[in-house]
Amino acid sequence: MWFYPYEQELDQEFEITEIANDMDDLIENPTVPAIWKSIMAGKIFINLAFVAIPWTIVAWLLWLWNIVFNSWLNRGWAEGNFWLLTNTAFCTF
Repeated sequence: MWFYPYEQELDQEFEITEIANDMDDLIENPTVPAIWKSIMAGKIFINLAFVAIPWTIVAWLLWLWNIVFNSWLNRGWAEGNFWLLTNTAFCTF
């Protein structure tokens, strides 16, 4: 395969075979320490699924609400209110 030279490097870097062996052991003999070790190994994915993605969605929705509220309900940022304009610019950039 075209990626074969990198496969060995990835195996050495991330110890993929060790992770695969640990998963096989976990399936054959599920113990609390083995389950905990798997959870700690997958904490990046857990953080991504339960922290990063929801945080991004909520932050985007709040930014959208800021734009809608200030432009439509506040009649164009309260006719040029400096605080509202700078707050919106800060949240945008």
